[in-house]
Amino acid sequence: MLITGAVGFVGAHCSLALRAHGDDMLGLDNFNAYYDPSLKRARQCLLASQGVVVLDTDINDAALLERLLSVVPFTHMLHLAA
Repeated sequence: MLITGAVGFVGAHCSLALRAHGDDMLGLDNFNAYYDPSLKRARQCLLASQGVVVLDTDINDAALLERLLSVVPFTHMLHLAA
């Protein structure tokens, strides 16, 4: 599963719930300063401790998304990036 906005408030809670359910996922977030980035970094550490990797990237990076989607066979996507 791919989750965008993975370390925002909603994204982090969804990621943790899905991981507790046994789902594997990759998170994306651009760690912008819309609100305190240290909160997002703390959530990234929390997610990492539960086996969820969150990449610091922007969903507007079309080349990265194309490479990612061509390599990883995602079956689901939860789009929460604003």
